[in-house]
Amino acid sequence: MKTVIGVTGALILGTLGSLLANMIWNVKNTIIEKVINFLNMDIPLWILIVTVLGVIFFAALIKSKRVVELHGNVIVAGKPGQTPQKPQTVKH
Repeated sequence: MKTVIGVTGALILGTLGSLLANMIWNVKNTIIEKVINFLNMDIPLWILIVTVLGVIFFAALIKSKRVVELHGNVIVAGKPGQTPQKPQTVKH
């Protein structure tokens, strides 16, 4: 169940991240766009944002192993007081 919640959270974050990136991308002459143009990067902005969000999310999930709080939304990764279980590996 923890794995399902973690994966769902990551998917939601990824979706929100790409929507946010699209909004930022559509607003011309933003600081981020100027920086990316300045650096001549070929990496799409949404990949960058989703990657950063994903890393932060999983780092927080692994670090706390209990409750991860994101902007007021609580993703339950385990009940407080419960002994942390070994993280389950997702088979692809």
